[in-house]
Parts: sequence; structure tokens; C-alpha cells
Amino acid sequence: MTWTKSPLTNAFCTAQCNYGLTVAVDPADGSTVYVGGLWIWKSTDGGTTFTNVSQSAHVDQHALVNDPTDPATLYQGSDGGLYRSTDRGVTWTGLNAGMVTALFVKGLAISNANGYQLMGGLQDNGSVEFLGLDQWKMVMTGDGGASAYNKAGTTAWTQYIWSTSTNSTSGGPKRRDPAATAGGFVLKRVGIDLTDRGQFYPPLVIDPVNDQTLYFGTYRLYKSTNNGEAWTTISSDLSKATGSINVVKVAPSDPMVIYVGTSDGNVQVTANGGTTWTASTGLPNRFVTNFAIDVTNPLIAYVTFSGFGGGHVYRRRIEA
Repeated sequence: MTWTKSPLTNAFCTAQCNYGLTVAVDPADGSTVYVGGLWIWKSTDGGTTFTNVSQSAHVDQHALVNDPTDPATLYQGSDGGLYRSTDRGVTWTGLNAGMVTALFVKGLAISNANGYQLMGGLQDNGSVEFLGLDQWKMVMTGDGGASAYNKAGTTAWTQYIWSTSTNSTSGGPKRRDPAATAGGFVLKRVGIDLTDRGQFYPPLVIDPVNDQTLYFGTYRLYKSTNNGEAWTTISSDLSKATGSINVVKVAPSDPMVIYVGTSDGNVQVTANGGTTWTASTGLPNRFVTNFAIDVTNPLIAYVTFSGFGGGHVYRRRIEA
């Protein structure tokens, strides 16, 4: 019949209140309430005051469940998987052993130097690398994005979330050099405007011919010709004015031909390395998810779209 606003502000779920938000009430004590957002907050006085109780668990809460037979036991479902507390949220233990639930984003990088060295970014669980052992090694924490190796497989690239709304100090392309010690990834984003509109996981690709050349997408395309030491723009806005670049592909037979797809359904191609761009027509106004380019003819390409109620795969060919 009546409601009273709690003292918790949106700070407990930051800008993710529409992504991670959950609540649970102790089955033995209605005054004990747990609220999950970015972290888990606990109140023992019916919501008058709250304390953060999830520092030993994972961030981004999606589920909180009390054990109905044991009020002291609480289960948490988050971006880190499944956790349990047996002391009403004081401490948490991960229950993820044997659960193969990690989500790779933006594809998987395969080293050209051998057939087994792999690296990929995981959603909210870092970037991981496989070196032929039984387990993958975490090489960075946080939200892992696109990954890539140079031709020798000695220099590795990975990209973290592009938090333009907060001008994140950790977002953008990072490089690990051959002589780097453990971890060793260093931000390389000189020339990239941190206020650009961009995807949460923006694309990062290495030129298939010259591995000193890289591309990074926000709503426009950036290019580096010195292994990421400096970046310059080679386009204006390639979206339909509101979206941002989700995928970039460079033609393997002609690196001057570059395809770009955006979140608002725009497909653009350049045949001269970015001097001029041509937008494709007759395509859905939906999220562009990927390209496949003919290995011998750069003018033949396929593009895929997400969404419902229409075609999802389109083929392009322009006669020379």
C-alpha cells in the first residue's frame, strides 16, 4: 500500500541498474535484506542502512537466492558465475570449478607462429591465453575484448572495454612486447579521442599483410602504421549518425580494401585505404555482426546481421 525510498542511490549499481539488479530477503528475518547491483549490499534494519558485503565475490549481480532451509546461506549469480555465502554475506566462495561458462567476445586470436597459441577476451573475466598446457592463463583482468598476434606470434594485442562515458583510464588497445615480463600489456592509444562514441567491446584488428599496421573502431576508424605507437583517423562518422563500429575486416588479398559494419546497420567499404568510403544500400537497419571476404577477390564479401524478421546473410560483388 505504501513504499519508503531506501537510502541506496544509483551508486550501488552505477550505470548498470538496467543490467545487474536483484533483491533477496532473509527467510527467517524480514528486516535483513540483500540488494545486488554492481556489488551486494545488506541491510539488517529493514532498509534504513546498508553495508557492502560482496568484496570477496564477483561484480555485476543478476541473482540472489536464500536457502529456505538455512537462512545463513545465500547464493549469488553474477558475471563471475556462481558464489555461495554461509554466513549471511560476510564471506563468499566460488562454485565454478568444472562449469564451462566463460563467454569469449570478439573472436579468438590464433598465433601464426604455431598451431596452439591462442588468446581471447572474456566477458568481465579478463583476457586469457592458451600455450598448450591444461589450463588457460589469465593475462589481464576486467572485461577482455578483441585479441590479436603479430605474424611472429611474439607481440600480442588485446583491447579492453571502451568506457567513453567515464573516460576510463583502462579502456582501449593494449600491447605486450616480446621482452615483457609477466602480464606486460601497456596502453597504446595516443591519438584516439576518449570521448568518441563507441561499442562496449570496440573492434581491434591487425593488417593481414603488414603487422605494424592496426585498426581500431569507435564511430570512426583509427589507423596506426607504427605498431600502435600513434593513431590517426582515416574516416569521418561511418555510422548512420547514432551508432558505432562493431566490426572491421581488411581484405587479405588487398589491404587497401577495408569493410566496416556498425551497430545501426551501416556497411561501408573503402578501396583506397580510407581516403574515400562507400556506403552499401538495401541492407537491414540492424546490428552488423561480421564479414567474410573472398581470399583472392577483395570485391566479394559476405556480411551478417543480428535481429529478427528479415535476411541475415548478404553477398556483395562489384565488378572491377
